Amino acid sequence: LTVAHRSHLYQRLAIAWGSHRRVTVLYLAVNVIWLAPLAAWSAFSPDLAIWIAVLALSPLVLIGLKLSAPGQP
Repeated sequence: LTVAHRSHLYQRLAIAWGSHRRVTVLYLAVNVIWLAPLAAWSAFSPDLAIWIAVLALSPLVLIGLKLSAPGQP
């Protein structure tokens, strides 16, 4: 027996915002505007790649943790 869940950030945002389209556009923007340029930078500066990865992922992890904090819907 499998049960659908709604615990992933995407599903939680879609429910909160009432729109899958808005969440998809947000995910696209994060990837194109934030992550893609940092990925390109790390490709041209491999000696900085680990620090660029930390820079790229830190805000996303912090947002994910904040949104998954106890007491959140």
